[in-house]
Amino acid sequence: MARLTGAIVGALLLAAALGGCTASSGDEPVAASASGTAAATSSAPGVPSSAPAGPSSASAAPSATAPGIPDRSDAALGIAFAKIPQIDGDRAEAVDALMQFQVEFWRSRIDGKVSPAIHDLATGAALAQVKDVVATNARDGWTTGGDVIDSFTGLAGSAHVVVVDVCADEREATYTKDAKVTAGADLDLARQAIRAEVARQPDGGWAVQSYVPGKSC
Repeated sequence: MARLTGAIVGALLLAAALGGCTASSGDEPVAASASGTAAATSSAPGVPSSAPAGPSSASAAPSATAPGIPDRSDAALGIAFAKIPQIDGDRAEAVDALMQFQVEFWRSRIDGKVSPAIHDLATGAALAQVKDVVATNARDGWTTGGDVIDSFTGLAGSAHVVVVDVCADEREATYTKDAKVTAGADLDLARQAIRAEVARQPDGGWAVQSYVPGKSC
């Protein structure tokens, strides 16, 4: 199967994240990663040539989950997490909130409808992004299946906003339309860097406020 171009992969995610949407033809699947977007179609702006600007990231520890950070992997749903950082305190709460967001975003992609739980885990642009992805896929007739692995690669921030870098691997995901299946491995950006900002909310909890794709990881 011919590989799909990076300009197509992640286009819908960028349309939502950057605030610009263009009409989609419905002819080609798009996989924006890190459980972030569903397979969709778009002729929206392409993937940036470099990762989004932001604070320098410290490498996440490639070891077992620290006390206080549950592994939110869900084998039945098809999402797994790797290299969960060994931390505690505010940043641990932020990472846990991001994992829950990723699970519910992936669930929304699989089910083809927005998970009710996402409203407690996302705000602003990130919440609008989830809704736009689900609506676009429903309109264009794409469904998502298979598996995704999200690996933590960086972490920076404070008690109020934590920036988390993730490498989303959707090589085992599938995108189906009219009984034709496109494998994630056939996409140029099957493994894509994602930078998420997780912010403390007025009620003391945490929610994802931005979720931006970068280059291949």
